[in-house]
Amino acid sequence: MKYLTVTTLFLPSLFFSWHLPSLAHADEIDMVVAAIDGEPVTAGELKRFVVSQGASVPDDLLGHPEDARRALQDMITARLLEKEAEKAGVSVSEEELDAYIGEIKRQNQIDDAGLAKLLEGRNLSPADYRKQVVNDIIRTRIV
Repeated sequence: MKYLTVTTLFLPSLFFSWHLPSLAHADEIDMVVAAIDGEPVTAGELKRFVVSQGASVPDDLLGHPEDARRALQDMITARLLEKEAEKAGVSVSEEELDAYIGEIKRQNQIDDAGLAKLLEGRNLSPADYRKQVVNDIIRTRIV
């Protein structure tokens, strides 16, 4: 049985703001904040993950330890699901994805333009939304 190894490297916010203020901004230095199964996770990746989930990201995500911890936990869960789906051979075809999104639009009585407007309001790109829907479908198939 393979175990997931997670190493968190969060440092106290005071360290960022007092000793190395530039580290608080992932755009300036994309530092490693954790490792999942030996794969590094950078602050920039964590921010992109949060945005891909349709959530807003504070400018200084690492300066908000609870938000950062919750985002990292969600990212770990997503990566675990991806690995389990891959192991189990679970996938979602483009046709299934299009049908699922079509059903969502039908239930919400919106067309493509309406969906695009909703996604824009959540700062979510169509590609990120499709990935999120794929993950939702896979999650229901695995769980």
